[in-house]
Amino acid sequence: MYSILLFIAALLYSPYFLWQVIVKGKYRKSFWPRLGNSFPLPPENKEVIWVHAVSVGEVKAVAPIIKAIREKKPEAFIYFSTITETGHDEAKKSAPEANEHVYLPFDFLINSIVKKVRPDTVILCETDFWFNFLDSAKKYGAKIFVVNGKLSEKSLNRFKAFPFFTKALFERIDRIIVQNTLYFDRFVELGISPIKVVVGGNIKLDADAAELTAEDKDAFLKQLGIKNEPVIVVGSTHDPEERIFLEAFRNIKNKIPNAKLILVPRHPERFDSVAKLITDKGFDLKRFSQNDDKEASVILVDTMGQLKKCYQIATVAAVAGSWTAKVNGHNILEPSFYGKAVLFGPYMSSQPDFLRLMKDYNGGVQVIERDIEKTLLQLLENQKERDRMGARGKQLVSESKGALKRTLEALSLF
Repeated sequence: MYSILLFIAALLYSPYFLWQVIVKGKYRKSFWPRLGNSFPLPPENKEVIWVHAVSVGEVKAVAPIIKAIREKKPEAFIYFSTITETGHDEAKKSAPEANEHVYLPFDFLINSIVKKVRPDTVILCETDFWFNFLDSAKKYGAKIFVVNGKLSEKSLNRFKAFPFFTKALFERIDRIIVQNTLYFDRFVELGISPIKVVVGGNIKLDADAAELTAEDKDAFLKQLGIKNEPVIVVGSTHDPEERIFLEAFRNIKNKIPNAKLILVPRHPERFDSVAKLITDKGFDLKRFSQNDDKEASVILVDTMGQLKKCYQIATVAAVAGSWTAKVNGHNILEPSFYGKAVLFGPYMSSQPDFLRLMKDYNGGVQVIERDIEKTLLQLLENQKERDRMGARGKQLVSESKGALKRTLEALSLF
């Protein structure tokens, strides 16, 4: 029944999907592999470990686990699967220890692939539960784990609406290692035995800060066309957040004429539309990818993998995805790794743990749209407050580490 409904849903969705491929240019790299074509098979007599993460954020979270698996099990054959194209690119960069970086096949096509691969262990990161994938893996003897697990209130209610399906799905998972006690309680509320659920913490807080050297920072600033000007970095933006910050920046420029704004969109397919928005709003624009000597007040970072570098050269950092209810928040602690003052918006329901930590430590400030301009000006003009906020954020990150160690222990692999 599940497979039939999934197939029907795929058929209904296919016109929109094809429109995205043809008109928007999305999914062109991932569509064919997700049909299960040319899926690589492991060598015989190798332990097979299949790690899955949806996109960039989950990939970065689970990459240290893959590194630890490789160190402990050098002979194992490791698959690292993702769904998005940006996630796939990040997986190859963040987890080169995996033997194969693949796209997860569509769930109505995956059974035959799992039968051939026969993983010994499946590790899912955060929330991506596909019934056929888990059912087939369990049928062929895999142990199944969830790491960095979380469950939003919306997902909780959806699972509760279909108790028979929910019971069947989670029966196939051996252990769920969650980020905090809130998520522990939600999984238990679904009827999952508390014995199967473990609080491990958030692995993202154990991430390597990867700080630039002084020479690398100077080179990056030169590439951006920035000298000694105050810099506002807005990371992981979605529509309409670029517009929101451009409008605030216009008034900020009246008071701080040499200020610079760096926009880092979350998804590469939006780079061109964001560039057009910037010029339509009357701003001079520098596109990072063009790598020229041009200087401009607004810089569009239109290549992937630059966000952490941008946060390091920020005077003030804003983490987007939090001024739109369509997203409900990203990792607002990322700038705190570098001691930066952080702004974030009112929509944070998908990241309650990060929100709680940030508020507990006062490492950042939550502002609604109409207060963005005022708050940015206050921070740009008050270095003492920026330093104080950045130091609290850095303390938060330092005192929150240890999730990776607890997660590896709970995996029972080592």
